[in-house]
Amino acid sequence: MTERTAILFDGDPGVDDAFALALAARHLDIVGLTTVFGNASVAHTTRNALAVAGHLNLTCPVVSGADTPIEAPNAQMLEHARTIHGEDGMGGADLQTDRLPDGDDAPAFIVDTLRGSGATLVATGPLTNVARALQLDPTLADGLDISLMGGSATNGNVTAVAEFNIHADPEAAAYVFASGANLTVAPLDITSTFGLGEAEIARLEAGNTLARELSAAARFYRGRQLERFGRGYAPIHDVCAIVPLIRPALITFETMHVAVECAGTQTRGMTVCDRRSPVVAEPSNATLGMQADGTAIVELLMEALL
Repeated sequence: MTERTAILFDGDPGVDDAFALALAARHLDIVGLTTVFGNASVAHTTRNALAVAGHLNLTCPVVSGADTPIEAPNAQMLEHARTIHGEDGMGGADLQTDRLPDGDDAPAFIVDTLRGSGATLVATGPLTNVARALQLDPTLADGLDISLMGGSATNGNVTAVAEFNIHADPEAAAYVFASGANLTVAPLDITSTFGLGEAEIARLEAGNTLARELSAAARFYRGRQLERFGRGYAPIHDVCAIVPLIRPALITFETMHVAVECAGTQTRGMTVCDRRSPVVAEPSNATLGMQADGTAIVELLMEALL
């Protein structure tokens, strides 16, 4: 049997985070789960993480983390999250759990768990916990593989140029991109181009308890996507941070330099992707997915859930 890749999952569940967790549980060894604000408050994202972990029979520690960005609170991000994911982050699905978190210091847990472990860090929410962990131990970045969902080489979703996770805490994102860690990035350029349509949601409704609960969340999420962006599907953004670890051939990657804009009046939270000729471009610090086989990725997720 092939040995499973070990990951620590840091996210803000969240509809698409829950799908990413389900896919990860099927193919990877999840050694820890940490939560951050984003799609909802950290109280909600932690509850959602605990509930999903229970359905997936995960026994790893679940540790809550940051409820605010490194600097100022982000009212625009909070309003966007409520609009797209609902107050609880799961479109009112109200996932139930009796389990309590195993701690509330996610950055310290990340450092303690990853140091010398060889595990990959998967990040599907704002990068606040990750940045604080790297600030606690800057040497952690040496040789650390991070697979994250965030940013865009083209258009944003919260603003014209800024993607939600990066816009939620630009200072944290800037620190992570400058840290020297090995970054694999799933940007909006691929994650927004496909998702769960009515046929896939109907399949989930006929599945097990977790599939049924996630189908309700996905239906809400799909409706909000249609209202706000004119899409007839529910994007599964965060699933694309798992795919490089299990089916990398489904994504076409480019290496480039990425900087995060923290000061711009119109561009705060933008990921500035330098795609110029290597002769003039800044040295590459990230590998970005720029094309993806969306049909195959959706089916990979469905196989994990059904």
